[in-house]
Amino acid sequence: MQIYIGDDAVLRADSRLPHGLILRDALDEFGINYETFKGIGLSGDVPRREGSGYKLTGAGLCLNTGKKVQLGSNSAQYDIGVDKEHIEKCREFLEKNGLAVEIM
Repeated sequence: MQIYIGDDAVLRADSRLPHGLILRDALDEFGINYETFKGIGLSGDVPRREGSGYKLTGAGLCLNTGKKVQLGSNSAQYDIGVDKEHIEKCREFLEKNGLAVEIM
């Protein structure tokens, strides 16, 4: 998940959770309130793509091979793909931590 929290570019991934729940957990972590909608294929509601203090700008498949993060595809829940501009803002942090970035 590619999110702006205020002006900060934030990345979150969890292969065990659908995108809506990853976004929910990130917003809860930062103490951000949000409006919800009925998520596709979920029994509960998930945060909207944008709200006061945050904006979801990209989502899709994230593969972490240990030395490389590969991003691609799109999110069916949010009908959004990878945001290349957001990734460029995160690239220095990722590479500093030993992860190359590839957009598929």
